[in-house]
Amino acid sequence: LPQVIKEAFYLATTGRPGPVLVDVPKNVADSLCKAAIPGQIDLPGYKPTFKGHQLKIQNACKLLQAAKKPLCKGYPPHSWVRQPAPGQDGR
Repeated sequence: LPQVIKEAFYLATTGRPGPVLVDVPKNVADSLCKAAIPGQIDLPGYKPTFKGHQLKIQNACKLLQAAKKPLCKGYPPHSWVRQPAPGQDGR
């Protein structure tokens, strides 16, 4: 179980971070685990991409620059930012 939990945290925090479901049976969840936490993660099929695709980034920038009312959405949703229209100072 410690290996699976460590792998789940690794998957949740690398590549495209997000939630990971670990389905644990009730009898396992109710028991005490005294196993050592593993040191290394070995997921041979998992190859996360850390760099963005340059052409897609350039295309997105062009679309944002051409938009009449551009909106950049971040996470969490309350961090949305609207860019002021040309000639406005954003106040």
